[in-house]
Amino acid sequence: MDKYTLYIGIENHVERIYDNVIIPEIKNIIRDYLFNNPNKFNIYINENINKDKLLRTISRNLSDKNCITNSMILDEIIKYVEDGIC
Repeated sequence: MDKYTLYIGIENHVERIYDNVIIPEIKNIIRDYLFNNPNKFNIYINENINKDKLLRTISRNLSDKNCITNSMILDEIIKYVEDGIC
């Protein structure tokens, strides 16, 4: 599979699984992360990932922060998805 095909696959799956109105930039954060870490793609397309629970977890864990950055959101996503909280 060439890189172009892989990137289209990442784009399509991330859009379908992580699209939401609560944290709309989450799909861009995940997409950019996966473009740089394509070996993790299969982890993030897992159908058992509960997007609503992911959003609640991110919101709860970052609720006490005054300024939330994309890297902080990504850290929470990685903990949830890659460390198997889902």
